Amino acid sequence: MKIVSQEHKTLSQEQKTLEGYVQEALRGGATYSRVILASKIITSEWVRLKCQFGCDAYGSRRTCPPLSPTPSLTRRMLKEFSGAIFVALRVPNGGVERKLRRKGRRLLGSLERQLFLDGYYSAFAMGFGPCNLCPSCDLTLDCKHPEIARPSMEACGIDVYATARGAGFPLRVVRTYEEGCSLCGLVLFGKRDSRSWAVSRQSSAASRRSRTAPRKSASRKKEKRDGK
Repeated sequence: MKIVSQEHKTLSQEQKTLEGYVQEALRGGATYSRVILASKIITSEWVRLKCQFGCDAYGSRRTCPPLSPTPSLTRRMLKEFSGAIFVALRVPNGGVERKLRRKGRRLLGSLERQLFLDGYYSAFAMGFGPCNLCPSCDLTLDCKHPEIARPSMEACGIDVYATARGAGFPLRVVRTYEEGCSLCGLVLFGKRDSRSWAVSRQSSAASRRSRTAPRKSASRKKEKRDGK
């Protein structure tokens, strides 16, 4: 007899709903997107060393180490989530990487917000590389984009290569700047709050009614003028 874990069972029951976020990511410009289990997200202590010794953004942004969550904290935090929407963007060449990184960050922020409104109130995005929403990050001032400024996967100690390949995306090492690359991010989600979901659906239905009501009223007025 095949034994299905409770984690797989819970995720499969919501698969159709979650697939909607995958499609939204693809419509928003993602090259690849897929729902994955939180247990399939790989963390490693060495990842932080790559940030500390090799990345010029280290310590210069509030979304980067040493201000971002440590690998051990991320490992504990992931146990509180059930899954994630994995998202990858293909960058054709290094010249457009910064522009696509900003676009991808906004996409992940939008997905996080939608998940939150739909009842996944613990939703949390992890962006693409060092945050570049501002030319520079003044750590003495409040963040100008708190709604979408999020640490990247690697900034939190996640092994992006192992996680991406586990999600079915063939991420590989890029050898030259002109070769292009792939940006990887995700939006974590936990259990859905059914009460929030009900309110969200009612609000969406009310919004649709408010948008259609004026058109119906105008149509009835036109019919009266025409003598119908």
